[in-house]
Amino acid sequence: MGEGFTPAQSIHLLSNPFQQNISPWYELDTNAPETKTARYIFKPTNFRSF
Repeated sequence: MGEGFTPAQSIHLLSNPFQQNISPWYELDTNAPETKTARYIFKPTNFRSF
């Protein structure tokens, strides 16, 4: 999962402190009501793909 700020001049990979065996990756359950990272809680409507 990546994190960027406005203006998006740099992007940072977020490590996964909850699942060390797959960090820095996250398992994204599209049916879950929320996804937690070390700093934020995301709702399904917060995600975009491109």
